[in-house]
Amino acid sequence: MHSANEGWHIDDVPVGLMLVTDRGQILRANQALCDMLGYGLAGLQARSIDQVLTPAARLLYHSYLLPLLKLHGELAELSMSVLTEAGQRLDVLIKARYLPGQPGTDGRIQFVFFPWRERRRLEEQLLSAKRAAEQVPGLLFEMRRSAAGHWSFPYASDQLRQMHGLPPMSVVDDAAPWWRSLHPDDRAQVAEDLAESARQLSPWRAEYRVLLPEGEGWRETHASPHAQPDGGVLWHGYTADVTERKRLQAQVAEREATERLHRARHEFLARVSHELRTPLNGILGFAQLLLAPGVGVQAPVHRDRVHRIEQAGRTLLQLVDEVLDITRMQAGGLRLSLAPVAVAELVDESVQWLVPQAQTRGVRVVVQGESPEPLWCLADRHRLLQCLTNLLSNAIKYGASAGQAEVRWRADGGALSLEVLDRGPGFTAEQLGLLFEPFNRLGAERTGIEGAGLGLAITRGLVEMMSGRLQVTNRPGGGACFRLTLPLTTPASPSEVAMSAGLGLRQAAVPDAAQAQALVLYVEDNDVNALVMESVLELRPDCTLVRVGTGQEALQWLAQHMPGLLLLDMHLPDTDGMALLQQIRALPGLAQVPAIGVSADALQDTMDRASAQGFQGYWTKPLDLNEVLPDLDAWLARVRTTGSDVAG
Repeated sequence: MHSANEGWHIDDVPVGLMLVTDRGQILRANQALCDMLGYGLAGLQARSIDQVLTPAARLLYHSYLLPLLKLHGELAELSMSVLTEAGQRLDVLIKARYLPGQPGTDGRIQFVFFPWRERRRLEEQLLSAKRAAEQVPGLLFEMRRSAAGHWSFPYASDQLRQMHGLPPMSVVDDAAPWWRSLHPDDRAQVAEDLAESARQLSPWRAEYRVLLPEGEGWRETHASPHAQPDGGVLWHGYTADVTERKRLQAQVAEREATERLHRARHEFLARVSHELRTPLNGILGFAQLLLAPGVGVQAPVHRDRVHRIEQAGRTLLQLVDEVLDITRMQAGGLRLSLAPVAVAELVDESVQWLVPQAQTRGVRVVVQGESPEPLWCLADRHRLLQCLTNLLSNAIKYGASAGQAEVRWRADGGALSLEVLDRGPGFTAEQLGLLFEPFNRLGAERTGIEGAGLGLAITRGLVEMMSGRLQVTNRPGGGACFRLTLPLTTPASPSEVAMSAGLGLRQAAVPDAAQAQALVLYVEDNDVNALVMESVLELRPDCTLVRVGTGQEALQWLAQHMPGLLLLDMHLPDTDGMALLQQIRALPGLAQVPAIGVSADALQDTMDRASAQGFQGYWTKPLDLNEVLPDLDAWLARVRTTGSDVAG
């Protein structure tokens, strides 16, 4: 250390500097040290170093520091305590260098003093910053690529352990462990993105997978690159664990895909139902009209042929319905409405449906209820009727000709036991294993008996959806027994008892020719369907049918006429029946006019939506005159009662 006149400008240095002889005499000190210790410059230079050291520091100086300096020449860092002019203790950090003197002269020591309070403040700030970095729920890092292409992490917070399963020190000099922690399928893309970020000095954002001992995880990184003078690039960035977000996104995507699949399946089924039922409406509709008493064909040979047409059409319709049912069941799209069902009335209705089939086969149907009180089960009435009808129809078709089919029911604990028994050949063990397989008729296709092999599969599926069970066993002496069990319940109210007795028994009203003409608007674009409806309403001369082909034509006609009943097709060229009904309801005086949906879309979802949109009824194509005519008569009677719907 040299004097100021030898070119030193030590007063410009913001740290304390002092030059001391090896005998301890202070030769020189700068202003920063004087300010630190509270001395004037002259006062400090007149003292020895022992006078500014605490007793402990003096001992350390003479016994350790001075010998060490003379031996090694330098001291990198040492903490000591000094005394201010006021006698207060001040902790400092010193660095020192020893300059040997010429022979016969004293050596000298150059000291640099750093106030320990400033060092402590900086260390506390650094520690606070480190703690803050460790509290961040992610990884803070500096990543460097040298000009030669070597990767390293000059800094990485301790979160590197959680994010990549690596201690920070493992990547300080070489980032290879970090690269190995990336999923092999993602490494190339990460490298490509980083290379592009380095070329453009553009922010790097990436999502990639990592491989950890506990499994695979997702990470998202944001980093900003900075060019370095040596040609390297340094990224300052942050990495977050986004595994949970990715999982939720995958769940949402899966749910949306499932919903899209369900919508597509529903639209497909609705379209299939519509396209297959529409031509059947013409076939079965005209067949029924040709067989109608008093207005159809009279010659027995012609009636027989028309009856065969109707029978073939109904067989095809049954196949269409069964295919749609099994498809919806397999897709989980079939919805049921469970409610108390009167067992005796349902059995009677099923038997009445099958009387013609039993008479043709010469089969006697025996019904036996083994309960002194009416039984009610919890089921979807329409679907339970379908199940029982399937089982009883099979007993009639496949049982012995001129034999007997039986229906028995009883309470079995808290469950209904409903059995259908036949006198047929029964089943082999192999057949029992294949009995409920769709489209497998177990060789019955060679008997000439009609069927598709879907009825039993559908029946078991429906029964299980109603929390029931379907079992089959061979009867001793020949034949089979199908046993259906369902939960028993009680009617929700006394009115249900009376209501159940009238299900399916409504008779067609006798039209009175003297009554005023009721005006009915039918919106239908298919000419064959329109002709069928016109022919049906010709059986009711007390009403007038007006047909239009589009929703727009319907609105134009309704602007000038007041119908008593609306019949709306669900699929029109310019709209759909539900949307059209909402437009009609907005027209003056038409808010309360009864509306019936008429459609080949027989899906329950569509019927439910139609009801929710304000349709009071829903007729599915092909029309069944035994259901349509009584329903039509009931609506026409209601229309006449209101008196607001008579054509003028």
